[in-house]
Amino acid sequence: DSLMEIYPDSALSILESISSPQKLPRADRALYALLLTQARHKNYIALGDDSLIKTAVEYYGDKKKSVRAAKAHYYWGATYGEKGYTSFAVDEYLTAIRLMPVRDEFLAMIYDNLADCYEKDELDNVAMEAYRAAYQILKGKSGQIYPMRGIARMFLLQNRKDSALFYYQQALDCALADKDSSLIGALYHDFAMLYDEQKDYILADKYVSKAIMIMGQDEAANACLLKAKIMLNLDKLDSASYFFNKNVDQLGVNGKVVCYNGMYQVAKKKGEWETAVKNIDMYKILYDSIQIMNDRAEIDRLMDNHLVELHRYKLTAKNQRVVGSLVIVFLSLAFILIMLYFWRDRLRQKKYVSLQQQLIENRIETMLLHEESDDMTKDNNMELYKLEEERFAICMSLFRDR
Repeated sequence: DSLMEIYPDSALSILESISSPQKLPRADRALYALLLTQARHKNYIALGDDSLIKTAVEYYGDKKKSVRAAKAHYYWGATYGEKGYTSFAVDEYLTAIRLMPVRDEFLAMIYDNLADCYEKDELDNVAMEAYRAAYQILKGKSGQIYPMRGIARMFLLQNRKDSALFYYQQALDCALADKDSSLIGALYHDFAMLYDEQKDYILADKYVSKAIMIMGQDEAANACLLKAKIMLNLDKLDSASYFFNKNVDQLGVNGKVVCYNGMYQVAKKKGEWETAVKNIDMYKILYDSIQIMNDRAEIDRLMDNHLVELHRYKLTAKNQRVVGSLVIVFLSLAFILIMLYFWRDRLRQKKYVSLQQQLIENRIETMLLHEESDDMTKDNNMELYKLEEERFAICMSLFRDR
């Protein structure tokens, strides 16, 4: 854990040297799963299936706030992200944010990855909010360059080029202060794309040339492609042809489509028709393959959305069942309490009627005794006294029952 940030390769080596991790106690097994997933992610190793990280997720849960619980859900989201399940990744990132107990660099990283997911789904405004949240956490630190670039990119997509230029410049100033060559090269490339969008090809060429000089051979492929497009727009056909051909083999399918289309444009302007036809043929072949890939991606996205909706429907149905059960239990208890109240009230009324009858009988007996002769014996006086006491007791009972 202590090596993870600075020496993730050493952390990975130590973790992989542990034999029989399944024999570890449950808490250690969960921590091992979390650290191994984290080490693989930091070493750019594909996470594969989610069986490993789920061990940590199930142990740390999603109720109590803790850094490890937040990390478990974050790396579960990263696993979904690698598979292309963006919606599931977003859910896990949001859970990780909710469980994170402190506002630190890791929370900013979660926001940054969440923004990237929103950006892929073309939710620019929501992505902008997530990038801003990350920026607020990292403001004044070297890591602020990443959310700054994200904010600038969102402004560029919204065609707010002045705002994009401002944030790109802020990020470049930070990168120059930190002397981070990889970020400096990437930001020069960003500037070149911005000026290319503005059709200011002279400034675009200036910045893309700087980017190519700073970037390594492997990282400069996209910059060379942008340089070729700029050269074509400046009508420098030989330079355009050179840069289109320079790294074509290192590019993905989308990059190769742009290259072959560009080489077709160059050959057409030069009047080299045979070369133009070959390039346009390659362009069409690759373009068709991109369409097939896009169709498959769209099908995957629809299936992903269907799974999300199905999951939400199941949760909603479960919640409705729980609420229905609680309502039934509440109504049953209320009915039982009402019936108990009526039963007790009926008993009280019966007792009240009985006491009233006793009082009436007592009064009748008292009246009869008073009507007897004045030479009533002592025994009769005692009996009268007892009846008076009994009537008083009945009256007190009636008073209490009221």
